[in-house]
Parts: sequence; structure tokens; C-alpha cells
Amino acid sequence: MLAATNVRDAMRRRLLLTAFSLLVLMAVGAWAGWWLFLSTYGQRVAASASAEGSEPRLTYSAIERFGFPFTVGIRLRDAEMTGTWGAGQAKLAAAVAEVSARPWRPRDMAILLPEGLGWITTAPSPANRQTGQAVKATGRAGPNISGNGSNTANPLWALELNLEDVSHSLAYANVGPLLAERGRIYWTKLDGPPPTKSEIEIGFADMTFPSGALFGRQAKQADVSLTLTGAFPFSGKPYAIKAWRAEEGRIDIRSSRIRWGALDVTGTGAIGLDAAYRPAGGVTLRLAKGDAVIDRLAALGQLNATAAAAAKTVLAFASLSATDGRAAAPVTLTDGEAAIAGFTLGPLQPVCACE
Repeated sequence: MLAATNVRDAMRRRLLLTAFSLLVLMAVGAWAGWWLFLSTYGQRVAASASAEGSEPRLTYSAIERFGFPFTVGIRLRDAEMTGTWGAGQAKLAAAVAEVSARPWRPRDMAILLPEGLGWITTAPSPANRQTGQAVKATGRAGPNISGNGSNTANPLWALELNLEDVSHSLAYANVGPLLAERGRIYWTKLDGPPPTKSEIEIGFADMTFPSGALFGRQAKQADVSLTLTGAFPFSGKPYAIKAWRAEEGRIDIRSSRIRWGALDVTGTGAIGLDAAYRPAGGVTLRLAKGDAVIDRLAALGQLNATAAAAAKTVLAFASLSATDGRAAAPVTLTDGEAAIAGFTLGPLQPVCACE
């Protein structure tokens, strides 16, 4: 009897061990299958984006999977993304581009460009040709990003990109090159009823300009926070601009600030397009140390003595109602004319021949 009991117990233990082993194998198999599915999906997305005629188009010399078992990653070699930008084209390039996610949160992706990011844009006007690079770029993309100042707790989609040691130049020699120790881009597409809305935050810190730059070689800060209403026409194509205006598209400047030598200015406002496709709206600039800015412009020959004195008088009156020490200077874009504090600056041209 005892022997039979021992045999049954041994058989029960073997059955339990076998069942447990099968469960473990099934779990491992399911995990490996899920990882393989996600990584294959990532490869297919990349392949679809590289197809002829894709806009924008992604190309690369090699694609690799990495990260098993706790990370699903796709690594692209010699990656380039090209697409329409205004009347020209934009190209982003990275020797190595890695996109990864946790298998249990595949929509929340990490982005790493360990060997840097380069970009170039072209357009018919030389002043619009730009080149730049960042020594390193890191970021995240997905619906669950937080901490970027978004007004919504559940964005439909978001991109966060941090840049280090940024260099940027324009074909126009007096504008570039620009060097910045840090840069950041946050782009959040908001979930809600039409028209579509997006929030964009762009900032650069500790910038260096060439000798002879308007307000000196060093600039501490350049930030802007925008809300875009409607499908903003990033391509610059007339049909896209026309469609954007038709859905009453606009740019709301929630906040902005530039600190560059004597210049310390903030701005808020909203800009759209009128029926003739000219910029329309207004921005309120708030200027600190206005006299120092005027003196700098006068020293560079941008203002004569009479204009400088008149500008200081206007700022003095504007400062009387300021509660934060900043003189308010409203900029209006109305009926095809730009004006600041009531003084006409000049006519505004249509942004395209859209009719």
C-alpha cells in the first residue's frame, strides 16, 4: 500500500512538473511570437515608407532587429528621409537610427540617433537653403508622452526630440552659422473634433552667432510654443495653403521669448490668412530693456537719431501701463498692412498665388 502511494505521489509530481514546463514553454513561445510579430511589423512599416512614391520617403542601406526579449527594436543604417518642403525639398539623415519599445507598450517608442542627425532644405531662393546637424539626438514618440506642456492629458500622438550641440546655417551669410548647445522639439497632435489641432514647442539654448550679429555673438534663449488649428500646410503647396485657410486655420502663439544680448522680448498672439492669402492677425510683443535695444540698433545704423528718439518716446508711453517692467508693442497685420504700436511698417504680400 505504501509503495503504491509513493508511486502515485511520484507520478503526480512528474505530471505537475510536466504541466509547469509546458506552461513555461507556451509562455516563452507566446512572448517570442509577440516579439517577432512586433519586430516584423516595424520592418514592414519601414519597407512601406521606402517604397517608390512614398511622401515622405525613407531609405536605408540595412535594417536590423534587436532587443529580445524585453525590448523590440529596429535599427536602420544610413537612414535618409526626404520630402517636400515649401517649393523645395527637405532631407533628414542619420548614419544609425534606432526605434525601440517595450513589448507591453509598443505604441510608446524611444528614438535614438547615436551618431547624430543631419538636415538640409532647398528652395529656389538661396536665403531659404538651410543645413544643420546635431551631434546627438534622443527622443520618444507615441500617445503616452507627458511633461511637454501639452494642454491635454491624452494626446492622440506626440513626438519629443532633444538635440545636443546643434549647428545650423542659412545660405544667407548674415544669418548663419548658428551653434546651440541644446535644442528641443515637442509636437503633440491633439485628440478632439475637427478641425485638427496640434501643439508644437521649439526651443534652443546657449546659442553662438558669427561676429557682427545684430545683438552680439551670444544668445541665451529662443523659445516658441504654438497651437496649430487645421491641417497646417508644411509642404507650402498652394492647394494645401488654400485648404488650410478654408478650414479657418490659424497659428496661436501661446508663448515665446528671445534673450539675445540687449534684446529680451516675449510675444503672444494669433496669425491666420485673409481672403487674399496675406498674413492677418496680431501679436503683442513685450520688451524689456527697450532703450538698450534702440541704442544697439542706432549704433549699427539701423535707426537714425530722429527715429531712435521717437522710438524711445513710444516705449516710454508703453511702459506707463506695464506691470512687469515690459513695454507692450502690439503688432497688427490687417488689410494687407503691418503696423507696430500704430506705426505702419509696410505692405504684406500673399504667401502664395492660391487663386
